[in-house]
Amino acid sequence: MIEIKTLSNLSQNYTLLLVEDEDALRQSMIHYLSKLFKTVYSASNGEEGLIEFHKHRPDIVLSDIMMPKKNGIEMLKAIKELVPQQECMIFSAFTEITYFVDAINIGVNAYILKPVDYHQLLSALYESCFKINLIQQAQNYQSELEVMVQKRTQELHENYDQTVSALVGLVEQRD
Repeated sequence: MIEIKTLSNLSQNYTLLLVEDEDALRQSMIHYLSKLFKTVYSASNGEEGLIEFHKHRPDIVLSDIMMPKKNGIEMLKAIKELVPQQECMIFSAFTEITYFVDAINIGVNAYILKPVDYHQLLSALYESCFKINLIQQAQNYQSELEVMVQKRTQELHENYDQTVSALVGLVEQRD
């Protein structure tokens, strides 16, 4: 079981987009998730969700499936086409196998059943935040390595130039 404090420490610099058409549940989850994440954006349907995604580029997207205008599967599919590595989760009261298969096919990271089991939600959020953190660490490490390689390459070029100059000087002295 994930402790809220552990998740809070990991997620405090990340943003989340919550897409839910039921006002009471959306407000309740915004209140809950705002204690964990730097910012929680929200939308009441898939069309609004896509607009909010384009506007804010959140780290995690958490969406219901059945919503007006555009359902969660359609919205998440569009998001995954834009950003294949995007962390996406679904929460829904629907347990039909077709929804699970659709979610798997588009690369959803978690499928949480309603009523929302907050332990399951916290665990899924922790896994996503942990993954995002690892990816960021790897990117930072790669950037540091690139800087080190450039610096070392520059040093080698300088050493090469100095060696050639010294050899030229020796040859000229011999002549």
